[in-house]
Amino acid sequence: MKEEETIIIIGVGLIGPILALALKKLGLHCILFDRRQEPSSISLLDPVQSEGASINLAPNGLKIIDELCHSLYQEIERVGCPIQVFTNCNSDGDKLGEFETSTVFKPRYGYVNIGIARSALQSILINRLKSENILVHFNKSLVAISQAENELVTLTFKDGSSCKGGMVIGADGLHSMTRSLLFGAEKPTYTKTTQTIGVSPRPIGHRDVFHTVFGLNASFLTYPLSKTHLAWAMTLPEENETPETWKTLQPQDMESIKQESQVMSFKSSELSIEQLVTTSDKIFKIGLYDRPALSTWNVGRVTLIGDAAHPSTPHIGQGANQGVEDIGHLYNQIKLQLNQSDKPPSLIDINIATLFSDYQESRIIKTTELVEKARKMGALRVSPKDKCKERDQLLRNAWQNNETLYKAYDMLFSYKKE
Repeated sequence: MKEEETIIIIGVGLIGPILALALKKLGLHCILFDRRQEPSSISLLDPVQSEGASINLAPNGLKIIDELCHSLYQEIERVGCPIQVFTNCNSDGDKLGEFETSTVFKPRYGYVNIGIARSALQSILINRLKSENILVHFNKSLVAISQAENELVTLTFKDGSSCKGGMVIGADGLHSMTRSLLFGAEKPTYTKTTQTIGVSPRPIGHRDVFHTVFGLNASFLTYPLSKTHLAWAMTLPEENETPETWKTLQPQDMESIKQESQVMSFKSSELSIEQLVTTSDKIFKIGLYDRPALSTWNVGRVTLIGDAAHPSTPHIGQGANQGVEDIGHLYNQIKLQLNQSDKPPSLIDINIATLFSDYQESRIIKTTELVEKARKMGALRVSPKDKCKERDQLLRNAWQNNETLYKAYDMLFSYKKE
């Protein structure tokens, strides 16, 4: 394939592979690069082999995956676990709200959330790239981007190799080197909250439920990843900056976390939180970060997507899902331009300046707003004692009936009435 017809994607997490699969559907040629070493063979049954531990795919993300990537949704549904119920309570065990996704989400949005181990989803995507003959290069750390007007983009990697393409898309996450090279290095913003994350065997009789406990200066959530395991996360305030390293805690640190969970006074009618924490084989503790909003995501033939463009804290469960929404909008803008030509699909026929401008305009307002919403939800999750009653009532009001739920979720899931 000619260099001018090649789309280079930086990042082989979740967004990069899904984007490449979608663009192949349009007949376009993609190559992917990632700074990490190539993952070893990943078992679809081991939920804690890679950073991230778990992911909660929401109806807006699943809809686009189903539309753009043949049979990928069905494979995700098979390996992961569809969530049947959402429920909230406070740390006294008082229920703040509950609804069944089959009666609230499915009729309106077409899909229900699916929990899945990130390593399992990564394995599915890498195997799909191989089956589609989409080239992936690992151990390639980007160090330079060079482009001149009306010329190809040249990428240089730490090992001295280089690659040229007609378009570059940075899908390299919170610590995006693509973003740093385009707009200058900036330190991610520490939000003064941490998450302690684990994966545990599912208790006997456990429902397929996404359950959140809102406590005093803390919150705890859990959801299933498969028939055998569930993920949990405990959010706590912490002034001292904690790195986002995804390193497994050492035994002495794990013991400290387990003891901490026992004194958090979380009560839940769904499950024993203490049991979940104490039965986890691996526990991670990370600081939660986002970044200041950019005024533009594009420079010449290079743009950003997903967390590289608008990294967010995980408190509204939309990080990866908004990245998939980015893919949907970029795909539609490319398809629109290609449909105006009667020639075989080619990157040469795309006006990249118009493409990137339209893509950014369709996404930047919503993603900026959601980054701020996630921050506010993070503050709600660690409410101090004098704010807990107000928080509990706010949640009760939001979850009191379908109409109030739709008001909250329609914007989140980009729902529009026909």
